[in-house]
Amino acid sequence: PYEGEEAALIECARSTGLTLVPDDQRDPFLLNSYGLGEQIKCALEMGIRHLVVSLGGSATTDGGTGLLQALGYRFFNDQNEELPPNRNILCDIERIDECGVLPELKDCQVIVASDVTNPFYGEQGAAHVYGPQKGATEADVYRLDSGLRKFASVWDSYTGVDLQTIDGA
Repeated sequence: PYEGEEAALIECARSTGLTLVPDDQRDPFLLNSYGLGEQIKCALEMGIRHLVVSLGGSATTDGGTGLLQALGYRFFNDQNEELPPNRNILCDIERIDECGVLPELKDCQVIVASDVTNPFYGEQGAAHVYGPQKGATEADVYRLDSGLRKFASVWDSYTGVDLQTIDGA
């Protein structure tokens, strides 16, 4: 599809995969998608502008916030404190800052490969359907779902993109 141009296939399972995290270390509030963002950043730094990102098999339920942090997005809480990239920050996000986002992203075409059609949040969303296999207790699932809902609202306010309408949580 990218005749004459380099493309990269980036697999979420290789950086944030379930198989990389032992069952007893699966904490949905510590694990995030930062490693996937680092893979994307590496491809961009190599000059690659066509990416296919495969989402299956991840150990995370962070709505992609870790990935976004690796690419330069900054997230802040209600005290205007920057949230760290070393944990799941979904439940704390109040504001987004894109000042440090990699400029290469503007020229990048990304195809997201997903074999599911779940919504972003809700009873059929990522937290409820996939959270338990990623170490989430029943209480965790509701907290994660609330965080996904909150992040979706903040993202929509900021970008005009309603994550809930995109199949493949």
